[in-house]
Amino acid sequence: MSEDDVSVRRLFLLFITILLCFHVVKGQEFSYLHARWHPNGYMIAFAFEHQIHIRDNHLQDIVTLDLSNSSLQIDSNIYNIVWNADGTKLAALIFPNSSGQSARLIIWDTTTWQITNELTGAVQDIAFSPNGDYIATMIGILSVVIYDLDSDEVVNTIRIRDSTLLEWNSANSDELVVKNTFGGENNISIFNPFTGDVVQELNYDASMHPSYSPDGQYLVLSRNSANISIIDVLETNDYDTVVSLIVDNGLFQAQESIFWMDNTTIATSSLQGEAIIWDISQGSSEFIEQQLDSQFVFSPLIWHPNNFTYVHYISGTDLAGLYILDGYTGKVVAQRLETDELYIQSILLSDGITSLSNGTTINLAQIAEPTIVTALTEPDAVGSVLFELSGSAMVTQIDNSAPYELSGWELVSGAYTLTITPYSDADGAGTAGIPMIVDFTVIASDR
Repeated sequence: MSEDDVSVRRLFLLFITILLCFHVVKGQEFSYLHARWHPNGYMIAFAFEHQIHIRDNHLQDIVTLDLSNSSLQIDSNIYNIVWNADGTKLAALIFPNSSGQSARLIIWDTTTWQITNELTGAVQDIAFSPNGDYIATMIGILSVVIYDLDSDEVVNTIRIRDSTLLEWNSANSDELVVKNTFGGENNISIFNPFTGDVVQELNYDASMHPSYSPDGQYLVLSRNSANISIIDVLETNDYDTVVSLIVDNGLFQAQESIFWMDNTTIATSSLQGEAIIWDISQGSSEFIEQQLDSQFVFSPLIWHPNNFTYVHYISGTDLAGLYILDGYTGKVVAQRLETDELYIQSILLSDGITSLSNGTTINLAQIAEPTIVTALTEPDAVGSVLFELSGSAMVTQIDNSAPYELSGWELVSGAYTLTITPYSDADGAGTAGIPMIVDFTVIASDR
């Protein structure tokens, strides 16, 4: 592909991004705007219009927080959500759809799902302090406000310049990053949130959302320049750059970089739904190609905090929906599709926790017996589910009641293909839904 072709595609992607941002500001309904894993990784929150959906690792519903039906009676869309460090609090930034209501910051206790704080005036990004006692938000684009969550009182207001995007140092409550909206000189400022003193000013033009390592020792920034993407890693003692990671294939449009799972692994997502995993201790990287037929994503890929999966959203195509993908293969682990058809959300092995997806290797020495495969359907109850296993063993079964299981078969070493199809009626009759097909391998042991 020529440099002109690359430039045209990058301009097109930029145009689409600006267009989508315009629709978000106007409160148009079209996608999950934000998704956030719980810090322990056992559930995930999705913001969509005036609701927050809390789901497990297989995208099964746990609870739905509906602001339009709450005592607050808020006619609004949810613009951003964030957990505190231990996952005991969930905050949402609310934009009104009608006049007479102001933007609000709502905080829930995640053990009871009761609202504990309601703060007015917040309109941009939000960030919890490391201990969860304080929260930072934007009032307009010229002020950062720090709230004490015990009293709901403002403890400090920092005057800034055309800024947005906050990141609180995960290990040092005296460092809060603020990014200038329009780039330019010193476009990233690091403040002491309680005194307003400037700790450091950085000149990283057009950088994306900054992210600290879990131990607070490093800060990572992503930026796009000409036909390359640059990921800069800074040491927080003096905020000098210790390494710059470069992607120069011309089509990789970096969207966000985060420290993931530990202090040496960085995940960089692209506007096209691809990703690069960096090991900064070894100087190595691995490119993860998106396996879904989608041109771009509408928000950064959301990485599971302690296993190799991430969340991806697709809109405006036959594949529209929410997906959890395997980071090694880019294949679907679980899905919630935007369709009226029946479909399979995810497939679980005998332990009821481990997902069966494309490329899975099952170790006979570790799997529980008897071997059971459970299909999670959408909706939860369908007429029946047809299991068709081929390869090293040939099995066909129909289950007419939930939980829908393939059981009573002998698993031997070899390669398999499993096709699972939901039906509207019992015994595989009626209308067939969307099947899920997975290829997997069985081995006898680790050796």
